[in-house]
Amino acid sequence: MRTKIWGQRQAFGSAHQYLAEGAGSDCRGYERSVKARDRAPTLVLGAVGPRARGQRWPLVAGSAVLAWVLVAPRQLVAEPCVFPPFTEVSAGAEHTCGLRADGRIECWGANDYGQSFAPLGVFRAVSAGGEHTCGLLENGRVECWGRNNYGQSSPPSGVFRGVSAGSFHTCALREDGRVECWGRGHQGRVVPPPGGFRSVSAGGGHTCGLREDGTVECWGRNDYGQSSPPSGVFRAVSAGGIHTCGLREDGRVKCWGSNDYGQSSPPSGVFWAVSAGWAHTCGLREDGGVRCWGRNQFRQSSAPLGMFRVVSSGGYHTCGLRDDGTVECWGRNHLGQSPPFGPQVLCYTVSSLADRSNDVDPGDGVCEDVAGECTLRAALGEVSASSSKIGLVSFSVSGEVQLRRPISVSGRAILDASRRVVVTGDGTFPLIRVEGGLLELKGFELRQGSSAVEGGNVLVIDSIVTAHTGVGIAASRSQILRTRISGNGGHGIGADGRVVASVISDNRGDGVAGSAVLEDSTISGNGGHGVGGDGQVVRSVIFGNGGHGVAGSGVVRGSTISSNAGDGLAGPGAVEDSTISGNGGHGLGAGGTLLRSVISDNGGDGVRGGTVEATRCRISSNAGVGVRTTGGRLRAVEVSQNRQGGVVVEEGEVAIEGSTVWGNQSPGDGGGIRNRGVIRLLNTTVSSNLSGGRGGGLFNGVGGTATVVHSTLAFNESYAEGGAVFNELLSESEFGMVRFKNSLVVGNQGSDGSCSGPLTTPRGVNFATDESCRDFTEATLEALALEPLGDYGGYTSVHSLGPASVAIDAASDCTDFGGGEVTEDQRGVLRPYGSACDVGAVEVRPESRAPIFPRSGCIGDCNGDGSVTIEEIISMVNVALGSTNVSVCLAGDANGDGAITVEEVVAAVNQAVNGC
Repeated sequence: MRTKIWGQRQAFGSAHQYLAEGAGSDCRGYERSVKARDRAPTLVLGAVGPRARGQRWPLVAGSAVLAWVLVAPRQLVAEPCVFPPFTEVSAGAEHTCGLRADGRIECWGANDYGQSFAPLGVFRAVSAGGEHTCGLLENGRVECWGRNNYGQSSPPSGVFRGVSAGSFHTCALREDGRVECWGRGHQGRVVPPPGGFRSVSAGGGHTCGLREDGTVECWGRNDYGQSSPPSGVFRAVSAGGIHTCGLREDGRVKCWGSNDYGQSSPPSGVFWAVSAGWAHTCGLREDGGVRCWGRNQFRQSSAPLGMFRVVSSGGYHTCGLRDDGTVECWGRNHLGQSPPFGPQVLCYTVSSLADRSNDVDPGDGVCEDVAGECTLRAALGEVSASSSKIGLVSFSVSGEVQLRRPISVSGRAILDASRRVVVTGDGTFPLIRVEGGLLELKGFELRQGSSAVEGGNVLVIDSIVTAHTGVGIAASRSQILRTRISGNGGHGIGADGRVVASVISDNRGDGVAGSAVLEDSTISGNGGHGVGGDGQVVRSVIFGNGGHGVAGSGVVRGSTISSNAGDGLAGPGAVEDSTISGNGGHGLGAGGTLLRSVISDNGGDGVRGGTVEATRCRISSNAGVGVRTTGGRLRAVEVSQNRQGGVVVEEGEVAIEGSTVWGNQSPGDGGGIRNRGVIRLLNTTVSSNLSGGRGGGLFNGVGGTATVVHSTLAFNESYAEGGAVFNELLSESEFGMVRFKNSLVVGNQGSDGSCSGPLTTPRGVNFATDESCRDFTEATLEALALEPLGDYGGYTSVHSLGPASVAIDAASDCTDFGGGEVTEDQRGVLRPYGSACDVGAVEVRPESRAPIFPRSGCIGDCNGDGSVTIEEIISMVNVALGSTNVSVCLAGDANGDGAITVEEVVAAVNQAVNGC
């Protein structure tokens, strides 16, 4: 066997690389000499290998010592890495996840839906479900990943203190003890009972929670009695597939539900913890031993000996956490969900930037190419040969690796180039191919491939991906952290991606071609869409892309989507505290839910199509219609200065409450509102709109129904009939219906006055400034004393009433057409003030023009979560009675006077009933 020995020749005061070749035996064995051939020098070897580094050996020819050689072999044998220990483990259906001491989640096993591709972040809890996983972040938010066919991986916003992932649903515990669930809702599994809980556990098709008093309550599927807990006090509960187990105060385990494999027949004795799997159960004994019972065809109930501090039962496997922080699993392992000692980590150090051959002997634990050096290609070859382990590859050198062909890697590889390493190609091949598993790259610059990475799951941190001829990252799933992906010839990311604190810019295709989760990131200047699929956009900017900002549906929070060539958000969206502006198409192309957001200056409609639910928003200056909808609700919304009309209801039912529609213009009918469905205006102002056809303020088409209650239609204008309102009539059987109650029609101009077409006999007291509005009380502008449109409190602009207005206290009946009490005005001011209600959208309070309804939050929402609970109302009552300081609920002090009044308590009750 030919042997190569690398060393340094110590001669003449200098060190030179020296290679001795001979015909001797393996130089990694015991001390021996390498025979000289043709009088070649011979190196006298000891145990040459990693431990020989730094030892000096004589180089001899015959009996003469030519030089002393300092052996520095290039072969690098993998050594165990020191990773933070696990603090928690959770076994799912066919995958397992562990939480490390540094807050990072690591998963292994099935990954067909990305359930084992844990996101970045610092977590404090993890729960593996059927084909999805959820974690509780350090800040209390829940994050889920994996399958989402029932919405089980789409958690609500807000702060939680516990989370549990079931088969197709998830439940989490709010800070106040309330349980909230999402996902598949069959048989009520996602409809928890009210009240407080200490913990919650989601199972196959049911959920159980532990009440504060120690009793257990379950909901959801109950065909085997799994949701019918016994009475008594428990200290823990665990929901399994179709059975449930609880831990009594005295340490005994009690189970109920299916028992076809004995999973609900626990042994006697005292336990510290219990975990129910699909058809088996395991408990943790007082001495730390694990005892399991139930189905055992894969030995999932055959626990190993020794001490554990956590046990978790999954589908057909079980995992436990040892005292030293290692994880041990047993049971079915066909997808790697049950490696015997959890994921093992081996380390390799790259010491050469050359690119010659693959590793000479993959799987022998030695990183070595044909020249005896540990290169990037050789290290990844070793990682791939040890697919049951995690390989950590670091670099002792920095500079450029010029690849001659792609590098392939399988298994789990972590590449950490803390010294910046540049990897380049010639533009004709992908730099790295991921053939299953997961590749993590940190601190790289990846340039000039056909792509940087293609294949499986990829995590890229603190890196640059640029100048590739095709897609930057062509992985099936990718996570990007603090990375720039720019200047690539295709998409920035070619499939689904999670992007955190990163920039994806100036790529010829989409920024992200698939669905994307964006946090604190920017996607700009790409030739295609910013996001080509669905998007979850949090504190991010999507700017100046050649297509839509987001081409699918989206959840947008605290973000800006602007100046894209297409729609801001092409699919239905949930938009909160965000701005969608200046896009070439619609702001939102398929309706959605909006909260405290601005939709403005877009080239099409502000919001177009479908159901629209908007609260505390401004929709303005769009080239099309402000809101075009087939159903929904606008509450405290300002729709203004849109150029094709303010609101268009094509069909369906729409409620417009506490809102203002002003300054819009339409070349056709309906400057402010055009309706062919069912529309209800309550406490709403329609002002200064212009129609090129009929109905300056409101056009109601044949078959449409419009009810106008406690609203103001003022200073609208049409070039044809109906300055304020036009109700279309085609024949005795083809007409619309318009009804007014306690409303004002003031100063409107049309070819035939304010009102045109048949109006149903109005109810209550209504005022108009001309005789065209039949059965209204006619009054002059001076008598009505309507003040200019402006900020008089609340969220939207209104016309207040002057102190001498005849509309003040003019309506004794303060109800709507259904007899429901109208208890507040457009601004949230309580009605009536005085002996009766004021007519129109505003109730005058002469002593103050200060806002009663604050511009952010809602009355009584003490914790700012967007809802008012019974507990918060009780807190307000305690403040009103003087037993508690107002600081416990500042949102209850609506007018900011340092106290809470009965009126403010009543307003909070209305908020609780009607929603903030």
